[in-house]
Amino acid sequence: MRRIYFVPVNSPQNDVAHQNNIICQTHPDLTLSLELWEKSYELVKSEPVGKILHRFWKHHFGSEAEMRLSGIDLKKLEVGIKKILKIDRVSAELREFFCDLERASVIARAKRYVMIVIAE
Repeated sequence: MRRIYFVPVNSPQNDVAHQNNIICQTHPDLTLSLELWEKSYELVKSEPVGKILHRFWKHHFGSEAEMRLSGIDLKKLEVGIKKILKIDRVSAELREFFCDLERASVIARAKRYVMIVIAE
């Protein structure tokens, strides 16, 4: 599972040292279930959707899979999402997840928030 949080840049939750102590005790803004990730793995990884979305979907867990994105990197994630949403064989469940993630990313960029991904 991937838990996705959006926090202000100057928030204590943005501090890597506090991630497991503070953020993990709160509810994530979005989650990507292991089942959806597994079902969609080959599709997402096989498409030219950009490095950031590929890294987000990469098969890794724990601290190796943790991501912190803001600003231009969130914009690059949104570009990758737009590309994947143009593919006909994207399931309704995956489409819904990506629409939610794109919408949250746009809001985060506007507010100058950081997206933090924690993988389990």
